[in-house]
Amino acid sequence: MVGLQDVVLTEKLREIYKPDRRSQYGGWQIRQEKGTGSFRVERDQDGRCWVIDPAGHPFISVGINAVRPNNTKRGHDRMRSVYGSKERRADSAASLMHEHAFNSLGAWSYWRSGRPFLISEFFAKAMDSGLPNTCGAGWIVKMQEARGAFYQNFALPLLRHGGCV
Repeated sequence: MVGLQDVVLTEKLREIYKPDRRSQYGGWQIRQEKGTGSFRVERDQDGRCWVIDPAGHPFISVGINAVRPNNTKRGHDRMRSVYGSKERRADSAASLMHEHAFNSLGAWSYWRSGRPFLISEFFAKAMDSGLPNTCGAGWIVKMQEARGAFYQNFALPLLRHGGCV
């Protein structure tokens, strides 16, 4: 349930975090450090830690978790009938997020939407481990050996992506 304090905070965020005050990555254009092309953490002159966006601006993540199409046949059919493709739906969602001062995506989102994204889980559970690990978060692979391939082919490329916070 959204309380009055949440509405007031949202309005304050919209005011101080207007689109014309944000960098292309959603960083806050109150100052600029050296841009490195990747997100990083740095301390300011007062010793406060900031996430710095790839362009060098302080970044405060104001995001939504799980921005993605409904993963059912009916959901995919609806998405195709309204938007035509997953990419066009992602563009529409990104525009709406930008309009409402959201600058990042959370876990389980369609990260190719061009918005910065946060990763919450990078672990794979193997079915041959002998552990009852078939529920909960994380990816499931058939054998322990496949865990390395998962990290090499999925997790590491995401971490190297310039949009990964």
